[in-house]
Amino acid sequence: MGTLVEVITNRWKRSGDPRLERGVREDRVIDRERDEYHHITRDTRTGEITHEEHEKLSEHTRKEVE
Repeated sequence: MGTLVEVITNRWKRSGDPRLERGVREDRVIDRERDEYHHITRDTRTGEITHEEHEKLSEHTRKEVE
């Protein structure tokens, strides 16, 4: 079995922000081969981007999303 290179997440989740009562849609790509981390969170109701990160995976540290 090979090495896991890419992890893709597309999910709905609750938000701690009372303005986002319907939750958020979270898209995340972790690509170990290309050393990339991408994370986009959208308001489920409007589709508006509420959070966005694009960085090298080797430089990524877990952050709390506001």
